[in-house]
Amino acid sequence: LKDEQGSLLSQSWEVIRKGAGTIAGAMQIATGAGICYVSVGTLCLVAGVPMMAHGANNVYESGRNLFERRNDIEGPLRKGYQAVAKAMGNSEREGNIAYGVADLGL
Repeated sequence: LKDEQGSLLSQSWEVIRKGAGTIAGAMQIATGAGICYVSVGTLCLVAGVPMMAHGANNVYESGRNLFERRNDIEGPLRKGYQAVAKAMGNSEREGNIAYGVADLGL
């Protein structure tokens, strides 16, 4: 019974985490659109579009992970960061780090 309780608690936290990632991504999309709107397009290319792209990628990754009960989905934007890192002679790991830094920075 205790094992089942622990398993259910673990599953609950996983759903909460993935759901929060999906919601946070949606908020990034809205914030990016707001930046474009409020700045009348002047900050759209520099801040709005990147924020919306990261938000859409976060919604994609978290949403698919949630619905498919997985933890390894990588969205197209993350794969782009990985490809750039590889082209520069690095590994996917450096691309993931760059993606994370950009995501947090936005």
